[in-house]
Amino acid sequence: MYKNVKDIVGDEVPIAYHECGTPPNPDKCMSEGTRWWWWMEWHTGHLQKVDKKYLKFVYKDPIIITLDEIPDIMKNYSKR
Repeated sequence: MYKNVKDIVGDEVPIAYHECGTPPNPDKCMSEGTRWWWWMEWHTGHLQKVDKKYLKFVYKDPIIITLDEIPDIMKNYSKR
């Protein structure tokens, strides 16, 4: 899917993997050159079906930035 989208938009547009049932494997993405800018995982019943060890592996990978690691830009820029 990533390659098909990249063939259309090239390197000029960030490519998102939205509403995925299983988050992408960071190691596989790096080895295949698949550079998702962001992805959004389905929640509730879908999330509960994903292996917990796999989720920990994905979310603890150093290339993955989770919401709690993103700076509060409203707080930082409202002071200017």
